[in-house]
Amino acid sequence: MVGCESAGVMFTCDPITGDERVLEITGNYGLGESVVSASSEPDTIRLSVNIESNSLSKRRHITGIVDKVIGQKKTIIKLSESGGTVEEEIEDQNSCCISDEDVYRLGDLGLIIQSHYGNTRDIEWGLKGGKIFMLQSRPVTNLDNSYTDYEIMHEIDTAHPTEFEIYSRAHWGENYPGVSTCLVFSFLWANKSSIFREVLDEDPSATMEDYNPYIDFMGCCYNQLFFNLTNYSFARFYDYPESKSAEYSVLAFFGHHITDKDVLQMFRERRQYVNKPKLWPTLKYYANIFLFGRKTMFDTIDKHMGKYDMAAKLRQYSGAKQVFAGLMNEYMVTDVMFFNHSWASQGSTIKNGILRYILETAQKDNPNLEIDFNSMISSCDEVISAEVPNRLREIAKAIRDKEGFRQLSDEKALEMLQKGTDEASQLFKEFLQIHGHRGYKEMDPYHKPWEDNPIPCIKNIKGILTGGDNFLKPKVIKTVDEVVNELRTPLSFWRRYLLRKVFLPWSRKGVGYREVSKGFMVWFNHRIRKGFRYLAQTMVSEGLIPSIDTFFFLTIDEIERLCNGDRDALLLSKTKLRRRLFTQMDRYKFEEIIKGPEMRPKNFEDSIRVNHIKEGSLQLSGTPVSLGTVRARVCVAEDIIEADNIQPGDILITYSTDIGWSPYFPLLSGIITEIGGTISHGAVIAREYEWGLFGGQIFMLQSRPVTNLDNSYTDYEIMHELDTPHQTEFEIYSRAHWGENFPGASSWIVLNWFWSNKSTFMGISQGSFSAEDYNPFVETMGVQYNQVMFNLTNGKMDFFADYPESKQAQQMVLAMFGHHIDDEDVLKSFKVKRLERASSSFVGKVRIFYFIINALLFGPKNLLKTKSLFMEEKKYDLVNILRQFSNSKAIYNEILDNYHIISNTAFANHGPVSMGSSLKNAILKATLQGAMKDNPDLDADLNEMISSCNDVISAEVPNSLRDIAKSIKDKQTFKQLSDEEALQVLYKGTDESSLKFKQFLERHGHRGYRELDPMYKPWKGNPIPCIKTIKVRFRSEKQLEAKVGKSVDQLIEELKTPLTPIKRLLVKKLILPYTQRGIGYREISKYFMIWLNNKLREGFWYLAEQMVREGLIPSAESFFYLTVTEVEALCNGDRDPLILARFEDRIILPNLGTGMVQMKGTPVSNGSIKARVCVSEDITEADNIQPGDILITYSTDIGWSPYFPLLSGIITEIGGTISHGAVIAREFGIPCLIAVEGACRAFKTGDICVLDTKSATITKVE
Repeated sequence: MVGCESAGVMFTCDPITGDERVLEITGNYGLGESVVSASSEPDTIRLSVNIESNSLSKRRHITGIVDKVIGQKKTIIKLSESGGTVEEEIEDQNSCCISDEDVYRLGDLGLIIQSHYGNTRDIEWGLKGGKIFMLQSRPVTNLDNSYTDYEIMHEIDTAHPTEFEIYSRAHWGENYPGVSTCLVFSFLWANKSSIFREVLDEDPSATMEDYNPYIDFMGCCYNQLFFNLTNYSFARFYDYPESKSAEYSVLAFFGHHITDKDVLQMFRERRQYVNKPKLWPTLKYYANIFLFGRKTMFDTIDKHMGKYDMAAKLRQYSGAKQVFAGLMNEYMVTDVMFFNHSWASQGSTIKNGILRYILETAQKDNPNLEIDFNSMISSCDEVISAEVPNRLREIAKAIRDKEGFRQLSDEKALEMLQKGTDEASQLFKEFLQIHGHRGYKEMDPYHKPWEDNPIPCIKNIKGILTGGDNFLKPKVIKTVDEVVNELRTPLSFWRRYLLRKVFLPWSRKGVGYREVSKGFMVWFNHRIRKGFRYLAQTMVSEGLIPSIDTFFFLTIDEIERLCNGDRDALLLSKTKLRRRLFTQMDRYKFEEIIKGPEMRPKNFEDSIRVNHIKEGSLQLSGTPVSLGTVRARVCVAEDIIEADNIQPGDILITYSTDIGWSPYFPLLSGIITEIGGTISHGAVIAREYEWGLFGGQIFMLQSRPVTNLDNSYTDYEIMHELDTPHQTEFEIYSRAHWGENFPGASSWIVLNWFWSNKSTFMGISQGSFSAEDYNPFVETMGVQYNQVMFNLTNGKMDFFADYPESKQAQQMVLAMFGHHIDDEDVLKSFKVKRLERASSSFVGKVRIFYFIINALLFGPKNLLKTKSLFMEEKKYDLVNILRQFSNSKAIYNEILDNYHIISNTAFANHGPVSMGSSLKNAILKATLQGAMKDNPDLDADLNEMISSCNDVISAEVPNSLRDIAKSIKDKQTFKQLSDEEALQVLYKGTDESSLKFKQFLERHGHRGYRELDPMYKPWKGNPIPCIKTIKVRFRSEKQLEAKVGKSVDQLIEELKTPLTPIKRLLVKKLILPYTQRGIGYREISKYFMIWLNNKLREGFWYLAEQMVREGLIPSAESFFYLTVTEVEALCNGDRDPLILARFEDRIILPNLGTGMVQMKGTPVSNGSIKARVCVSEDITEADNIQPGDILITYSTDIGWSPYFPLLSGIITEIGGTISHGAVIAREFGIPCLIAVEGACRAFKTGDICVLDTKSATITKVE
C-alpha cells in the first residue's frame, strides 16, 4: 500500500451525464479511503477536455480548469506506523489537496488510460513525493456504457452522402408513425432483403459484403424513417414541375404541390445527371404491373395466407442459437411481403393519374378538379381497411343492452364479448380472426396487434354506442354510373363514356388491389412478429434477456451475439437507455420535409408556435380529402392515449391516424391531421361517412334575454353589450359585404357613431322628427360580438322577397352573397316578407321605383359633384375646424355637428351608386343568360367583361406600388434594408421612386387595413405594409409588369356565349360600357366615403389626445373602447369610475370576435363539416375521440381505421393522395385535408371548427 499524501477518484467524463468534454477529479489529503467511503467531503476539480473528433484514437488534451470546489475536509486517513490506518483532524481545511500542476498531470494520465481502454474510466489515484500512482481503473458503470443521450438517439441514423440532404416523412409518417424499434431498421429495412439491394441482380459476383448496410433511398433520424429525396431513386420527381408525370407523382406522394425553394433547386440540379430509362425495361416493368400484377398478387396470397407460420417453423429448434439461425433462414420472406405491395401501389397511382389527367384536360383551370377526382376514387372495391370500422359498427349494432354495455369497464366489456355466444360476440370473434393482426404501429413487431390487445376496439364500440343511432348507419355505396352522373366537370361524350366503362372501374379496382396488398403485407409482418416473440421467449427462458420487451430494444446483430453466448452486460445496459429514450423520441414530430446537415424535430424543445397567426385569430388550412363542413367541439389528441377525451360529435385534431384510431371514427364529426394523403388511412375512412354540412355566410341566431348588468362585468356581458336586440324569436343575420368592409370585430366607437341612428341617413324616420324618435339601432343591421351583420328578417330588406322566382331578386341575391341561397329558413323568411309587402302602400312601391331610377340616372352625377365640392373646392378638413376649440367638451360638440355632414355625405352617395352598379351588372348578366339556356360560359364571360373597367381607384394602389418598385434604382440594396430603413429612404429621397411614394401617400394614404374603423391607422399613419409590398415586387420581373387592360372590342371578340348580331351590338355599344362605368363609379364613391371617414378618424384622434391631456382617459387608444355616451359623459365632467372600469374590461378583449384559426391544406376527400376537434398527435391519444369529431393528427396508418366511423373529418400534417388516410377517408365519405403542417399545435381538443374541402381550410370558429 502506498502512503499517499493526497488521493482520490478521477472520472474521465462527467460522472452524471457522461459528457466527455469534462474530466472530474475528487481528492483529499491522505489515503483515498476518505473519498471512496464518503467519510469526508473531498475537493472537486473539473477540467475541460478538447475533443478534436468523436474518436478515442485521436489525442485529446486538457484545455483548462473549469471549476474548483474546496470541500470541508475535516478528517484525514493515514497509514499507521504500527500497521493499519488512523484518522486524524486536518489543520488546513481551506486549501486544495492537490496543486494545479499536479491536476494537469493527473488529467493527462487519465486521458491516456481512457484512450488505451477505449471507453471512459473510473480511476483511483494517489500522490506521493511528486509521483502519481494509478491504483485502479474500471469503466464508468453508472452511465450505461458511457453512452450519452445524443449518441443513443442517433446511433441508427443514416450517414449523409452530402452536406445538405433533404428528407421527407411523407408516407412513413403513417406506415411507421413515431419512433420505430431497432429491429425495424436492422431486420425489416436492412439491405439483407434483396428487394432493397443496390447491386444489380445480373451481377453474379456480388456478395453480401458488397451491399451498403443502409438502404440508399431511406433516411433515419431519431429512430424515425424518412425518404431521402436527394437519392436518385426519386429521379421521377426531378422534372417537377415542368413534367406532368412528375407533377402527378409529386401529388400522389405528398398530396400537394412543392414550393420549397431548396427542394426545387435540388430537383433542377440532379435532373441533368439522370439517365433516361431504357424503353424495353420500362415497358416490361409496366406490363408486369398492369397485365400480371393482380394475378401475381392473388397467387402469392393464395400460396401463403393462412398457411405460412414462422413461429411454428421455429418451434422445431431447441435453443435460442438454433431458433435465431432458423429465423434468419426465413428472412427472405420479407421479399414476399413487400414485393406485391410495391407493384399494386405503383399501379394504383398511375391509374389515379390517368383519371386526374382526363378531368384536368377536359376544362382549363377546372375549379371542380379536386372535388370530382376525390369523388371518383371513393367507394372502391375491396378496400379492406374500410372493413374495420364497418365491422365494429355492426358489432355495436348487434349488442342488445347497449346502455349496459357502455357502463361496463373496458375489461369487463371485452370479457363479455369473448365469452358470449350471442350475435355480437360471434361478430367480435370473427372480427379478431379477420383483422386481429392489424393495429396501431402494425408494421413494428414491438407493438401488439388487436388480437393481443383488443381494448382499443372495445373503446370504439362504446364510442359508437355513445354517438346514438346515426353512428350505427352504414354508408351507401355509389355506383360508377351515379358517380359519373354527379361529376361537375363538363365532359365530352367520349370522355364520359371512357370514364364510365374503362378508366373509373379500372382505377377503383386498383385502389382496392393496393389495399388488399397492404393487408397481406401486414398479415405477413404479423407472422414475423410472432417469430420474433417466440425467439424472445426462448431467450428469456435461457436467461439471456430479462424480459420479452428487452428483445425489441436490441439490434439483430446484438441478438445474434447473445444467442451465440456473448454475455456482455453492456448490451443490456444499452437497452435500458434505449427504452428510456424511446418515449421521448416517439413524441418528436418532424416537418414533412426536413433539410440537413442537422435535422431536428419541430418540437425538439417543445416550443412550437404558430407565429404567422395573430393572437386570438387562428385559422389553419389543409388539404381536403373528404367533403363536408361541420361546426363542433375540437378534441386535440397528439396520440391515441388521449383518445378517451373524445366526446360524440367532436372534430379530432391529431398528428396522424392509422387503423388504431378507427374505433373512434364513428364518434367524430371531423378530422384534422398534420400529415396524411388522399389515400392515407384517415382520408379513406373519412370518405366512408357523409355528415351534414354547416357553412356559408348566413348565421341563425336565437333570441336570448338581455343580461342585467351590475358593477362587475363578465366576459360574456362585455362581448354582447352592443348586440342588437332581436325583434323575433328567430332572427337571420348575414356577414355578406360587412365581412369585407368591417372585417372582424369593430371598435365601440364605430358601432355607436357610424351605425347608430344619429345619422339621418340610417334613421328609420326622417324629416321633422327629433333624435329621440329614432331607434338607437339601425333596423337593417345586426351586431353580434361587435361584428356588423345584415338582419335579413328585417322588413326593409324586402328587395330579396321575390327570390328565387324573380330574376331581379336573383340578381340582388347574387350581387350580395355571390351565390344562390338554398337555406330553407332563409327562403321561408323571404316568403313572409313577400306576403307583408303585398299589403304595402302604392306610395311605398313608387318610392322604391324612384330610388332605382335615381340610382341609375343621377347617382354618378351627384357623386362627382359632391366629391368635387368636398375634396377640391372646400378641401374639407375636420381637424382644422376643431383647432379653434380649447377643451374636449367643445371639441366633442363640434364633432357631433360635423358628424351628420360626414355620414350623410358619405353614405348618401355610396348607397345609390353601389345599387346602380349592381343593377347594371344584372342587366349584363341577364343579356348573357338569355342568349343561351344553361349557359356554361356565363360566369366566365361575365367576369371577363366586368374586368378592365375605367376609374377603378382600388386598382391604382397595386399599380402605383408596382411603379414605385420599378423606379427604385438599387433594388437589391433596398430589399436588404429593414422596413423602417427602407421607409426613411423613400421619405427623405428626392429621386423618382421617392416622389412617386409621396404622391401615393397623398392620394391613397387615407386607405389601409380596416379602413372604415377609425381605431386603425391608415397607410399615411403606418406605411410599413406598403414597404413590405414594394419589396415583394422584387421577387421576379413579372411582378414589375403592368397589367394590360382589354378594350371593349377585344372583350366582345373573346366572348364564348353565342350572341345574336343585335345583342352583340347592344352589349358592345351600350350595356358593357355602361356596366364598366358603373363599377368605376362605385369604386370612386367608396374611395370618397373612406376619404371622408379618414377626416372623421383624424377628428376622433384629435379629441382623444385632448382627453388624454385633460386626464380624462389614460391613452388615446382608450378612446376607441368607449361608447359615444361614455365619451360625452367624460367630456362633460362625469368622473364615474364605472366608465373606466368598463373600458378596462373591454380592452382585455382587443380581438373580440376575431378568434378564428384557419389553416390550409390539400383536399383528398371531399366534404364540409362543422364539429368538435380532437387533436391526437399519435394513436395513444385516440381515446379522446368522441363520435362526430374532426380528427387532427400527424399522419394516419391502419391503426387508426377503427376510429374512422366515429369521425366527421380528418386533418393530417403530412401525406399524399395515395396515403392510407386519404384512401379510407374517401371510402367513408369523411372530409379530409392533408399537408396541414402545424395543425396539431394550432388547434386544441374541444375547439369547434369548420372543415371545408372546397376552400381547403380548417377554421376554428369557437
